Amino acid sequence: MAKRQKRKRTSAKEIAKTRKSSGESNYIKLPEGMEFFRVDKSGPKKLDFLPYVTKSNPYVDDGYEHYERTYWAHRGVGADQRTYLCPSKTAGKKCPICEHVRELNKEKADEDTIRALLPKQRQLWLVVDLDEKEKGVQLWDFSYHLFGKLLDEQLKYDEDGEHEFFYGIEDGQSARVIFDEETMGGFSFFKAVSIQFKKRPPYSEDIADSLPCLDDLLVIEDYESLYAIFFQEEGPPEKTSGKDEVEVPWDGDDDDDEEVTASVGDDDEEFQDDDWD
Repeated sequence: MAKRQKRKRTSAKEIAKTRKSSGESNYIKLPEGMEFFRVDKSGPKKLDFLPYVTKSNPYVDDGYEHYERTYWAHRGVGADQRTYLCPSKTAGKKCPICEHVRELNKEKADEDTIRALLPKQRQLWLVVDLDEKEKGVQLWDFSYHLFGKLLDEQLKYDEDGEHEFFYGIEDGQSARVIFDEETMGGFSFFKAVSIQFKKRPPYSEDIADSLPCLDDLLVIEDYESLYAIFFQEEGPPEKTSGKDEVEVPWDGDDDDDEEVTASVGDDDEEFQDDDWD
């Protein structure tokens, strides 16, 4: 019998590492040991929202505890059709894609072409899934129009301020969010249709101190890099226009699939489906 030729072998461990990292986002830095939280079916999700300390949140001064980080993203960019953060809407910097949109508007280009290029409004949250508490704190990346908008509307009319600090470490509330599956343009996605709150046990200060700053997790390409990716050219023209003003449309077709391992709350009180106000 001929001797078997010896070949190089792959490392199962290294492949596993690569496979995990390849599922991460190119525009969000996932903290080490943390997972992305995902909504993958219709029905209720019981979630605890936790705060972070702001550094560059457009709605809040630096140094405050806050519950979300709004950002805007361009989808389907470049040869690889990837997602990139909009520097203009997210950080007040020049964006070559938004500049191109303005030129298309002047030329009265096809509306669907323009709409596809517009930045989509999304949010980052720090959440604990009460049905999978062993996963610890997770990072949730989700369309504003599929959850945050409903939350804003509910909080806006919270006349007694009962849910004003639902994300508080010591005095927060658990949220029971019901999602329905919807379809549009051949895509399916999950949209929040109901939010209820219930008082929750306090979290420890140790967990609060370990939470990442959401502002630091956003990866914003510089103008030259984003220009090269979008136009597939070496670099931008010598002169560029000023600040972008781009209207963001409703983002109903945004269906992006898009672990601090510690004890994340007491088990003394179990939440029942019929025990929410």
